[in-house]
Amino acid sequence: MKGLVPILSKQEWKPDFVNAVLQKADELVLLSVIDSSGLVGKFGFAATEIMQANKIMEGIEAELQKMKVKVECIVEWGSTLQKIDHTARLKKCDFVFLQRQEGKAFEELLHELKKAIDKRASVEVI
Repeated sequence: MKGLVPILSKQEWKPDFVNAVLQKADELVLLSVIDSSGLVGKFGFAATEIMQANKIMEGIEAELQKMKVKVECIVEWGSTLQKIDHTARLKKCDFVFLQRQEGKAFEELLHELKKAIDKRASVEVI
């Protein structure tokens, strides 16, 4: 089974999250989305966030490779919701795994993602 892990927070690198994901998927796609709508007027902050997302992806990738898990890393620019949906379709993922977060923005993303993905993949919040 193939899973998509969007890097939305700094929590996806936690062993509990990775272990929960590996319970259901044996192949992973890690996705970092640079959502340009949130970057206006904040270039220094955005550059730092991009570097942190890449560091998290590279760290998870290194750990998964040690465990002999097939992993692919992708960085995309655009709408977070659209990039998650399109990557899940393109890579034929069975699951989209999200690290649980607090806040209205996460709840809205989760709601819209479940509608967009529908029955093609299961959206799992860990």
